[in-house]
Amino acid sequence: MSTSSSPLFEAYQLSLPKPLHTPSPQISSFLYDPFSATLALRHTDSSFSLYPSFSPLSLSSLPSPKSLVPSPTSSAAFLHLRTTSNSSATTTLFLTSSSLLRPTSSTLIRFYILRDGRFGKIRVVSNHRDLEFDRSRCGVVFKVNHGVSMALSGGINVFTLYSVSSSKIWLFAARLIADEGGEEALKLMKCAVIDCCSPVFTIRVVFRVLILGEENGVRIFPLQPLVKGSHRKEKKTNNGKRYNSKNVLPKGEKTEKHSDSEKSRSVKLRQDSRDVGAFYVAFEDNKDEERIRRSVKAISIEPLSSNCFVVLDNVGDVHLLSLSYSVQGLNNRCLMKRSTQTMKVLKLSVFHDASTVTRTIWMSDGCHSVHLMMVSDMDTSTDKTEKKDTTEKLIQTSGSYRFFLHRV
Repeated sequence: MSTSSSPLFEAYQLSLPKPLHTPSPQISSFLYDPFSATLALRHTDSSFSLYPSFSPLSLSSLPSPKSLVPSPTSSAAFLHLRTTSNSSATTTLFLTSSSLLRPTSSTLIRFYILRDGRFGKIRVVSNHRDLEFDRSRCGVVFKVNHGVSMALSGGINVFTLYSVSSSKIWLFAARLIADEGGEEALKLMKCAVIDCCSPVFTIRVVFRVLILGEENGVRIFPLQPLVKGSHRKEKKTNNGKRYNSKNVLPKGEKTEKHSDSEKSRSVKLRQDSRDVGAFYVAFEDNKDEERIRRSVKAISIEPLSSNCFVVLDNVGDVHLLSLSYSVQGLNNRCLMKRSTQTMKVLKLSVFHDASTVTRTIWMSDGCHSVHLMMVSDMDTSTDKTEKKDTTEKLIQTSGSYRFFLHRV
């Protein structure tokens, strides 16, 4: 990497240890969680090595992983729990899905909670008949056929599970509770079921929205109506007594004691439904021959702020999505603007630095070039004209850097 005497960025190469739980040290993919600074390496046998509080600046090679997640796994994601929207304390969980064939075809979801620098198992409780905790498998058996593919996507207090075979998306909510014995447990609630009528290529649950990457654009669901109708609490428990006690779990986290008086209700809707305020935002029209010839799909969505997102399509173009909020909440006056960069992007990622209002978009062409685009965190306006001007300025004032990587 070519840099000046005072480099803005530095690259490090880390030697990977040979895992003890898999015959091959090869890494097929990885996940990184910025909240807990956890690096999750997926091996070729679909197992995971987890490295909490990962800091490449102080390492020349990776040590043995602190936590291991056994195979098989078909998908994985990080889930974060917060007691209040303004709370800075975040509990991190690592989720995996896998197929179960016996006694009936179903899906196993395993949960690992980060405590004292390690990911460990946690008991899960649920009032739904199709969700059953299996202690021997250390996970929740979801009585839905796994099929050819399942995809997990995690957010704050909620996560989704997408089945390609069933053409359904399930939205779950989770929170920490104390079980009957006073031990820490995870309460799992099935909030919504979305019947898909068109293919979904990526899903993001972030801030206040659920975003689906579809053909020629994205579909946006406000989260509140999906989660709000998920459950109701009765004022009395089964023995007729009113219940309002709370327990305190490790690190001062407040959690409600488990009570069977809470009955869950799932919202059911179609992908193209507008009942909960969902709407579709199309890519900006253009006359690019390749885009006309190919079916353009939104394959990656990354947040820049609560109002602005970066969307990558399968052609390699990057789009900036700007959401609009009014007094009533999210509305459909949103803008999608295609970025003016000339390279075709294969992968992208967004780096959030709390010390600055600037967001860094890392873009790779999949070969030997990495591009960086610096984007200011501008507020969006509900006025369409002002929003258009803001989006234009956001694109035009973005600084960029280019790095050429050479492997010796």
